[in-house]
Amino acid sequence: MRREFPESEIVGWEHLEGTFHLRDANDEHVLAAAVTGRADVLVTSNTRDFPQTQLPSSMKVATPGAFTAMLATLNTAACWRAVHAIVQRSGVMGPRISSNDLLEQLSERYGMVEFVELLRSSPG
Repeated sequence: MRREFPESEIVGWEHLEGTFHLRDANDEHVLAAAVTGRADVLVTSNTRDFPQTQLPSSMKVATPGAFTAMLATLNTAACWRAVHAIVQRSGVMGPRISSNDLLEQLSERYGMVEFVELLRSSPG
């Protein structure tokens, strides 16, 4: 991740750790990095430990499924391009997969049901 997307690494968050009073202290660094990186959305399957009342008012929390559904609603074509890019890269380190295989995995393994339904109902 650092090699491919060096700009995605958040630094300087440490001074905020422990200031949000989350129920799980081990999650403090996640929110501290999100705030430092000026994230609009904190994407996590662990929404229970990130109650909206503990987040800055400008930030929302969303599951991967809800977040990807929002992305598909905003720009279905870009989501299809991402699916096709993943499929084209498959086979390098593991089995080659089809678009349908990937969509099935996203839906079943990662709970991105609405995202997959939105893509399947649109041309791609």
